[in-house]
Amino acid sequence: MNPKQIACFVLMALIGIIVYVAQIVHQKVTAMRQEAEDAESAATTAESERSTAEIKTAVIKTET
Repeated sequence: MNPKQIACFVLMALIGIIVYVAQIVHQKVTAMRQEAEDAESAATTAESERSTAEIKTAVIKTET
């Protein structure tokens, strides 16, 4: 192999490594965003349930 071919091979290997790392980082970011959305949804649901429980408690207190 001449020096140009070696340089091309090294450059292509470097580009391949960068693309691979970028793909892994992208997957991790996507997973973290999904977890954050799920946590936010769960928090909203819990807040709604708490509000409903408070209303029911108030109604029961006024009835008794």
